[in-house]
Amino acid sequence: GPEVVLPLLAAVPPGTKVKLSALNWKHLLGRAQVAATIVSQNGRPSMQHDAPYGAPVLVPLLVATLKNNMQEVRRAGVELAATIFVLIGEDLLKLLAKANLPSNVVESLNQRFAEVDPNAPEAHDDAQDEASRPTSRPGARVISYNDFQNQLRQSQR
Repeated sequence: GPEVVLPLLAAVPPGTKVKLSALNWKHLLGRAQVAATIVSQNGRPSMQHDAPYGAPVLVPLLVATLKNNMQEVRRAGVELAATIFVLIGEDLLKLLAKANLPSNVVESLNQRFAEVDPNAPEAHDDAQDEASRPTSRPGARVISYNDFQNQLRQSQR
């Protein structure tokens, strides 16, 4: 089940001294894509830090992909973040608070969050078919880059 696979995707093999971020970009890309598929098929992950099927388990993988030099890997990281955001909303920001993400990545995240949140005004202006748009959890709110940065600063205190 997902509780077995998810922790393996977000970690390096036991006994290795390689960091997740140092893995080959293709490995990171594949892990992010598989994780996004697992989360989208299995629903809301737990927010408990010790839960095997939990959003906190995915944070190392998410950060490694969002900070990767390869654009394709960063895109997969943004998609994984959007998949999680649809299910847990702003709780995701708390998990990413100490990630020190570059501003261009934060902008990409906010843009994608706006696209997956049907409550965001910009989400209704595009030509995308309503039936194919991912649905957001009730009450989700897309935040601005400045709000995101302010929340990150507050959580680091």
